[in-house]
Amino acid sequence: MTPHLALVSDTYSELGYLDSESSPVLAAELTDSEKAIIRGYVDNLKTRGFCVLNDSTNNYTRLFNRHENQVIPLSWLHGDFIRKIAKEKKSCRLPTVNYLTLRLEHIIGKKFVPKAGEFFTSPVSECTYANTYRAYKPKSDNKILNPLFIKFFERLIPNKDDRDLVLQWLSHIFQYPDQRPSWHIMLPSDTGCGKGFLVERILDPLLLHTSVVSSFSRLTGRFSTLLEDKLLVLLDDCKPRTLSQQTELKSLLSEERAYIEHKGKDGGMVNTYTRLILASNELKPLDLEENERRWFVTDKLVHLENLVETQSFIAKLTVWLDMPGSLDAVHNFFMTYDLEGFNHKQVRKTQALLDIVQNSRCLDGDILANFIADKRVFTNKEWMQVYDDEDMNRPKNIKELLSGAGYVNKHRTVHGERLRLCHPIEMSADDLAKAWPGPVPAF
Repeated sequence: MTPHLALVSDTYSELGYLDSESSPVLAAELTDSEKAIIRGYVDNLKTRGFCVLNDSTNNYTRLFNRHENQVIPLSWLHGDFIRKIAKEKKSCRLPTVNYLTLRLEHIIGKKFVPKAGEFFTSPVSECTYANTYRAYKPKSDNKILNPLFIKFFERLIPNKDDRDLVLQWLSHIFQYPDQRPSWHIMLPSDTGCGKGFLVERILDPLLLHTSVVSSFSRLTGRFSTLLEDKLLVLLDDCKPRTLSQQTELKSLLSEERAYIEHKGKDGGMVNTYTRLILASNELKPLDLEENERRWFVTDKLVHLENLVETQSFIAKLTVWLDMPGSLDAVHNFFMTYDLEGFNHKQVRKTQALLDIVQNSRCLDGDILANFIADKRVFTNKEWMQVYDDEDMNRPKNIKELLSGAGYVNKHRTVHGERLRLCHPIEMSADDLAKAWPGPVPAF
């Protein structure tokens, strides 16, 4: 007997169910009553989300729990069996691990597929995968909402048309989790208005697959899996650090497939069902263009009175949400909300979105005007340093901004050196030489 099995046997012997000299019993030696006890235990394993995993990352057979997305060694089974049988005060000899796993589903990997079954089999390879998607299961048919719940959304988004559309967008996640919209929600906001509370206290307990991140790199980073197994991600006051990061974000917003790479494994394309809410205290959370179609922007969220009053209101709503049956009522609300006229692939533009577009233009123009006032001739690098120093997004329409200010960015020969400089369009060589003493040295 191996040291591990001897330890298991000794433990079981202390409970009075197995002779310490015995090895796990083969199936042919088990009695009918013992087999019935084992069937009940295996059924319990299934309910708890366990299956048998054989995948390319390891040469050994292991257990996988699809509820907790966790891999567990097979050696855990015997100890768990002993504890369960002892707790139920039943008498049964220890079966082999193979016998315990015989009726469990055998998988080669996992996938996240809303509205699919617990397991699904590839029609080509006939290999089975575990589905890590879980849906909320109400414990009651409660449909009675506390008026505070409705009032919360009225306070959060006072504009009725905007509020109805946001509620449709949220309800669409519940009713059609397998249909990813090509547009997402942007909530400009004062601090503490309740946007985080919406996701963490209302949506997360019901959607089960949510996340809150404070940087775009958590979403766009090389080994990020948020787009693989999340229904909703709150981007909490995130700021894109580079133009390339913002460009990458654009491609992630509207596509139904995304490239995902796990450490130590080859990357590949997967279906994504992730919706995004961007909450920001910034005047210009992102650089938006006139043809922007990926964001629905609400009016700025503000306090009805002040932060203290808002916190008092949220505390009252929290008390109701913690009461038995309250989340069931909220779940029923979203599952039955009318989606007539809702288009998850197209959304109207709001004045708030157009304001951000305009602010993007004006802010960049003002920065250039102020820069020119101090320095008539400069390099593009010097200009962009202003944005880097203020931790702002660099403008994309550099040529248009320069043109609007009467400037060009051209190669010129100054003091015998060939340089690329930003300068007034009609500036002569002599004037250029006088205005360009050289770049400001860095210390």
